[in-house]
Amino acid sequence: MTIISVENHDHENGHDNDDAHEEDWSELMSAGLAGGSFAQHEVQEILLPDETKISIASTSCLSPLDMVDLSWGTHDATGHRIWMGAELWIEALPTMESIFNSNPSGSCRCLELGSGTGLAGISLLQYYRATITFHLIFSDNSPSALDLCRFNCQQNGFDDS
Repeated sequence: MTIISVENHDHENGHDNDDAHEEDWSELMSAGLAGGSFAQHEVQEILLPDETKISIASTSCLSPLDMVDLSWGTHDATGHRIWMGAELWIEALPTMESIFNSNPSGSCRCLELGSGTGLAGISLLQYYRATITFHLIFSDNSPSALDLCRFNCQQNGFDDS
């Protein structure tokens, strides 16, 4: 990837000097930082409605290089963020018990589409850990998001069996 920057900087002397220079970012772009994402991941503790804490590694925002990759279709780091939908899901967890307890076997099978960091699924597993058995499948189009999800599952004591 080559970035071309044009500067027009000599206005004091009445001259319009358009100096263009190129920077080769191909080595940086191919470095695959943070599993293909340039944004830095931080682990944060999230409090569930029952005061249980879970740890989730995520990025608070996407870097400009992530946005370039996204626009080119080479990498999608949006799954590395915590989205408002997962936060609203956590708030709604206490209202869902009757839905999950309606299965006479006492266990539930769930599929999370577009798991990203895995926050929604991990919070479900943790919140109902003592009362309901879940078989939860995390899925995402991005292999790096699934790697991050797997890491977050392991950090919270859930294996991938």
